Amino acid sequence: MNTGSQKSIKIIALMELAIAAGILAFWTAFFSTDLVGISDPHLKEIYLAFESAFPVADFFLALLLIMGGVGLLRKMSFGYFFTLMAGASLIFLGLLDASFNSRQGLYFIGLAEFLLNISINAVCLAAGSFFVFKIWRCQYRRPTLKNPSRSERCDIPACNLRLGHSAKGAL
Repeated sequence: MNTGSQKSIKIIALMELAIAAGILAFWTAFFSTDLVGISDPHLKEIYLAFESAFPVADFFLALLLIMGGVGLLRKMSFGYFFTLMAGASLIFLGLLDASFNSRQGLYFIGLAEFLLNISINAVCLAAGSFFVFKIWRCQYRRPTLKNPSRSERCDIPACNLRLGHSAKGAL
């Protein structure tokens, strides 16, 4: 794997670990403080009911992110699998959250709520898409090539080894 690829894989791994830490920090704050800045009691009740459905799924997502990040840092093949799963989960979470925020008007109740919600949605969608694209490109685009040229080879050694190409040829 070339230096640029190694660097991008390390960046993905660190992003995964940072997002997992952010998810865990959010739920710690959610359960230990009143971080909901919604003055309308009806809208606050709707928001809390919506958020209350997510702890188990978010902890599962954090686990996927940690497994993916650690796997990538250790250059283990399971890291790519968990990164792909985590990326798809982040996209789903980002779309679901953005849909709820739009339909309930949460983007428009104040600057702080807007910045918090739009930041969370943007991170989920951008990071999830990036993870899926990077891993999908390696794992699923290359197998149909019998004798890939240098530019067509995957830049992740586990992919090339699985396809019968030497890791040295991936450079």
